[in-house]
Amino acid sequence: MFTFAYLYAVILFAISLTGYSKTKARTSLIPLYLGFFVFLSIFLGRYLGYSASSGILGTIIIAVLACLATARALPKAFALMQKKDVKKPLAVILKSITFAVSFIYIIVQL
Repeated sequence: MFTFAYLYAVILFAISLTGYSKTKARTSLIPLYLGFFVFLSIFLGRYLGYSASSGILGTIIIAVLACLATARALPKAFALMQKKDVKKPLAVILKSITFAVSFIYIIVQL
């Protein structure tokens, strides 16, 4: 149960560090903060005596918020796949990956 949450957080860290290493933009660190809150939710749910379901519920809420925040990039991602010009193509790609990973995480946990 927590294995997927750890994997989700690590993928968010990787997305964030990839974006930051390429662009040096502070906004590319947003998935890093999401991953931190996922780890914090796991820690609270697993090690501080709260129930495991509350920790997973916290990670699902974070994933839903991540999906809502990154959903606007999907039309731009489809435009990018059709070889149309898009502003900040790396940001569009990373937001789309964040959306996909968050959506898959929600499906797996439910």
